[in-house]
Amino acid sequence: MEQLIDFRPIEAKDIWLIYDWSNDYISRKNSFSTEGIEKSNHEKWFLNKLNDNNAVYLIGKLNGNDIAIVRFDVEANSTLIGVNISPENRGKSLSSTFIHKAINYAEEKLTFPIIAYIKNENIASIKAFSKAGFIFDKSVKIKGSEAQLYNYKK
Repeated sequence: MEQLIDFRPIEAKDIWLIYDWSNDYISRKNSFSTEGIEKSNHEKWFLNKLNDNNAVYLIGKLNGNDIAIVRFDVEANSTLIGVNISPENRGKSLSSTFIHKAINYAEEKLTFPIIAYIKNENIASIKAFSKAGFIFDKSVKIKGSEAQLYNYKK
C-alpha cells in the first residue's frame, strides 16, 4: 500500500503538539539549544511564527496522521529549513521524503538556496538531507557546537 504524504500550514491547535515534539529528548539533543523549552517561551515563539509572513511552518501528514513539522524561515537571500519527525515515527526513513515534498509544496513561498545547519553527530539528519538533494557546503560552529551547512538549489 502506497503511503500518502500531505501537508497543511500550522494552526493554533498545533501549539502543544509541536511543543511535545520539540521538547522530546532526541529533539533537544539535536538542537543547537539543548535545554528544555519552557511552556511560556514556546507559546510566545509559536504565536510569533503563526503570524510571521516570513515563516512557512507545515505539519506533515502520513496517511492522514500528523507526524512531522517542516519549518521554513524565509530571508532575503535564502531559506532556513528544519524538520522534526514525531518521536514514534523516527527511524522509519521518512525525513528525506518529507523534506523533499515540503519544498515542492511550499516552493513559491521560498527563497533559494534553502539551507540546513546540522550538528556533526546528527548522522540521521545528515543522511536525510543528503538523500533529499542537499549538498554539503562547509563546516560551521553554532552556539559552541560543530555543525555542517547544507544547501539545496533549484
